[in-house]
Amino acid sequence: MKKLSFDPEAILEKYKPDFAMVYGSGAFEQEGYDKNDQPMIDFIWGVLETKDWHNLQLAQNPQDYSLLARMLGHKVLKILQDQGAGIYYHPYVDFEDDLGYREIKYGVISIEDLKKDLLEWTTLYCAGRLQKPVEILQTTTDVRWAIQKNLKHALSTALLLLPGNFTPEELFITIAGLSYTGDTRMKHAENPRKIENIVTKNQDAFAELYKSAIEQRWNILKIGEGQDYFERESSPRTQSELHSQLPENLRDKTDFAENPHELAENIRTAIADIVRGPSLSQSIKGIFSAGPIKSARYLREKRAKAKQ
Repeated sequence: MKKLSFDPEAILEKYKPDFAMVYGSGAFEQEGYDKNDQPMIDFIWGVLETKDWHNLQLAQNPQDYSLLARMLGHKVLKILQDQGAGIYYHPYVDFEDDLGYREIKYGVISIEDLKKDLLEWTTLYCAGRLQKPVEILQTTTDVRWAIQKNLKHALSTALLLLPGNFTPEELFITIAGLSYTGDTRMKHAENPRKIENIVTKNQDAFAELYKSAIEQRWNILKIGEGQDYFERESSPRTQSELHSQLPENLRDKTDFAENPHELAENIRTAIADIVRGPSLSQSIKGIFSAGPIKSARYLREKRAKAKQ
């Protein structure tokens, strides 16, 4: 992980979240970005009460909100907050500290919705981001526990999607791709190599992130010859055990099958069903939460990256 290019204490003091993480190309080196590029730094804040938090920010940092949001007030903010994945984004926000000037994007979600997504995969929106290397700036005991459960869920799911033999890179690419399954943005507004780019320069970080979860799976995993790939037991008993340990929402949507290929396809279909609706709703509500000008700029830059 590269050194943070901002003062975390300054940004936590300004926004006072109960949970905070930074992620994405602005926080970690990825393939496909020039060293001179300075993309937005992406954050997610978890707060106990979104209504109270928005009211405070409207008073202290009104410039972060679109004109439409400032005009319509807290009742409309609550409606927008609750739509989609329950996260309210502010893109292209100016932030300056002793280290310099930055543009940031931050999303706000309630702690309860965050924990529910981590534990049950209700939308896979925040859970998906926390399945990849991120920098946790601030957290709570219960969110920290939910994050670890989410990693175990991601590993169990990936093991059911992969063949009997696979490399660490294939494992991490499968995990990184879970939350993009069914995401309509991947077809129209994202770099088609986004998933591979996330993993390529962060394999060590992925290995460290999943070290504990993998060690707890040695009952069904072993290192292949040359120690460059994994071998997984694929018996019906193992398939059933892994399926029973999937997050509740995914397990309920997945028809169990002893045939590994059939079960993998059922899981992909179920994940797409979980992701598709919230990801589309988030994109649409961005027009209202960020405003039409910032939304148009964001979409234009995303499409430009997708064409590169």
